[in-house]
Amino acid sequence: MEGIVNAYTKKEVEYLNAEQLGGKKENIGLTGSMTEVWKIFTPERKGEHIMLEGSIENMTKELTQYLKEDKLV
Repeated sequence: MEGIVNAYTKKEVEYLNAEQLGGKKENIGLTGSMTEVWKIFTPERKGEHIMLEGSIENMTKELTQYLKEDKLV
């Protein structure tokens, strides 16, 4: 937790390069990425929103049931 607090309160940004991280430049960033983004979009909303209420256990069971019904689990 201390590290997170210090990161927010520190005024100076520290930049590290591949060598300082113990890596190779060709394996880091865009050149080292094995993924390629073709399209960025906001998906259309499907269905309605559901608000779960009750205990964590009950909400977990209810959510699991919804996911099973939608064949996501």
